Amino acid sequence: MRNDPIIEEIHKVRHEYAKKFDFDLDAMFADLKIKEKESGRYRVVRKPKPFQKEHGHSVDHFTDA
Repeated sequence: MRNDPIIEEIHKVRHEYAKKFDFDLDAMFADLKIKEKESGRYRVVRKPKPFQKEHGHSVDHFTDA
């Protein structure tokens, strides 16, 4: 497989960011939430779509028929 310089750069940036927080996911999440608030942008949250049936049958394939 060939090395893609863009992918390598993304991995490097991610690694450096994680290293800043000693690879602590909770600390990274908290930092991202702060940045999200400071950005002034808003996030659109939509209600989930209602459950859909497929051809009159339940989509859940794990139940016994």
